Amino acid sequence: MEKLKNVLIVGGSSSLGLSLVSSFLKRNCQVCYTYNKNKNIFDKNVTSINLDLKSEKSISIFVDSLKNKEKFDIVIFLPALLFGKKLEDYLYNEIHDCMSVNFNSQAYILSKILKKLSNQCCILFVSSISGEKGSYDPIYAASKGAQIAFVKSLSNWLSPKLRINVISPSLIEDSKMYYEMDEKRRNFHKSSNPMNKLLTKEELSEIICDITSEHWSHFNGQILPVNGGQYS
Repeated sequence: MEKLKNVLIVGGSSSLGLSLVSSFLKRNCQVCYTYNKNKNIFDKNVTSINLDLKSEKSISIFVDSLKNKEKFDIVIFLPALLFGKKLEDYLYNEIHDCMSVNFNSQAYILSKILKKLSNQCCILFVSSISGEKGSYDPIYAASKGAQIAFVKSLSNWLSPKLRINVISPSLIEDSKMYYEMDEKRRNFHKSSNPMNKLLTKEELSEIICDITSEHWSHFNGQILPVNGGQYS
C-alpha cells in the first residue's frame, strides 16, 4: 500500500489555508496545519497545532511538537500580515510585526524543521505580486520580496534532497485581504487584471497542490506568478 503524503501547512486556518487543506485531503494526504485563533474541525487525516508567529515561545513549542511526527513530504508557508499603510504612517512595532509574520518567523521555522523533511520534500512559500512589483504598502512588499530572495538562495544548497519554490498570486477573491479592502479598491484590482476577474482560493489551492506533484520535480528555485497577466 502506497504511503500517504504527509503535509505541513503553516497558516492553515486562513481562508486559503482551509481550501488548501481540503484540496490535499481530496488527494488522500495526511495534513498537519497551524492556527492562531481559529481552530477548524476536519475529518480524519488532519491534525492542528496552535502557533503565534509573533511569539518566539509559541514557535519553540510548535517546533518541539513536531519531533514525534513523521517526516513531511510537503511544507507550505501561507501567513501574510498586511497593514495597508504608507511608509510614513507605520509605527515601529507594526514594521516589526509585518516582517516577523511574513518572513522572519517563517524562515526561522524552516531552519528548525529541516531534519523533519523527507527526501525530495517540496517546500513552497506563498508570496505576493507585491513582492515582485512593489506596492502602496512598501513594508508588506518588502516582506514578500524577502521570501522570494530567500527561496532563490536556499534552492542552491537544499537541492537535490529538497526543492523549494515560491508562488506569487495577485489579489485572491473572498480572502481576508479582499474583505479588508473597500469596494473601489477591489474593483481596481479586478479592472487592472487582463482576465477581468480575480483569482479564487479554490483555483490557487489546486495550483499549489499540483506544484507539489512529482511531475514538477524539475521546478526548483523559481517564482510562479499567478496574476492573470497583471504583471510579468
